[in-house]
Amino acid sequence: MNSTYRRLFAFASLYTNRVLIALAFAGCAQHSDLPSYGSITTVDRVSDLILSAPHGNYDTYTGDMVQEICSVTAYDCLIARGYRTDEHPINVNRPTEGVGVAYSEEQVTGRALAVCDYYRSNVEKIQSEHLRYYIELHGNNRSASAGQLEIATVGIDAARAAQIKQTIDNSLAAHGLSAYTTAMEGIDTIYFKATGAKQFGILATVQTALHIETPWAIRGSASSRAALVAVLKDLMNSL
Repeated sequence: MNSTYRRLFAFASLYTNRVLIALAFAGCAQHSDLPSYGSITTVDRVSDLILSAPHGNYDTYTGDMVQEICSVTAYDCLIARGYRTDEHPINVNRPTEGVGVAYSEEQVTGRALAVCDYYRSNVEKIQSEHLRYYIELHGNNRSASAGQLEIATVGIDAARAAQIKQTIDNSLAAHGLSAYTTAMEGIDTIYFKATGAKQFGILATVQTALHIETPWAIRGSASSRAALVAVLKDLMNSL
């Protein structure tokens, strides 16, 4: 049993529905269970970096920002739209539903498994043989996180994390966003740790990743959003 399946099984064991446990252990679901109300678009440029927006319209403007970055860079991109809503809170990058709850309280469902498997298959479709970084862009409106970008990491040591943090902070200042700072996992205290995605989702399947949470205070303004796009391009070009 590989590490990904072990993590999926450990999570699924929290639940009593044996059918869902078996599905989670297998790590996939039938695509016939895939909801019709969502979509995933990809751009494959045979890059060793992937930039993704798993909640492209629910995390407002994140899909648009990834699309804009992808239009002027040579990186691989993936945007999921429509799967996560208030009515069907599918998490996309992990096989569960639930927004604003602890990851241990999220629920494994058939449609969430199908969406997660479809998402994973699209990542694999564009993933190069030597993927260096998988990067997810998210958005939040948490008041306590309003003044900072929060970055959870996978496979990044403290020295590299410090370099990335400095790169982003310098770029924020250069593009007129000096009021904002970067909170980096392993250096700073962060709220959005992406624990679920790390334990039983897509972040359990990649070697090196950045999970970037952006505050509404930046995304809500066209001018600051454009500046943030420039910051993200600077970051990706530095990796």
